[in-house]
Amino acid sequence: MKGKRLSSFPIGADASMGIALLSDQAVVACNDIAMGGGPKAMAVVQMGSDGLMATNRIAGSGLCALHALPYGALVASRNKFVSNDMSQFKASIADAILKGNSNVLLGKSSTVSDQGKGNQVLRTN
Repeated sequence: MKGKRLSSFPIGADASMGIALLSDQAVVACNDIAMGGGPKAMAVVQMGSDGLMATNRIAGSGLCALHALPYGALVASRNKFVSNDMSQFKASIADAILKGNSNVLLGKSSTVSDQGKGNQVLRTN
């Protein structure tokens, strides 16, 4: 998915997802994602592995902007989160939550909750 403008505004719920990826090798780049969700809203949720999430602008509020989240047989590992702008996102937990393993987050300072193994956070400030 590239170059889209997405908005997520739940009706009668406190949780929503802007983009949910349930496959391996997904690429999500150059999108504007506006979250108007509740405290459990997540902008980009990567459940698959070996994906690339790059240069997305994420605004609004919610649980997190980026989430590597294992689900069923999907292990959310070896993903690359590169140069995503989360400066206009207000996270209730962290800008990025990494529950899978061996994921890489490269970008400007952001809050990260690393709950996996072998994940790397490389800051470019």
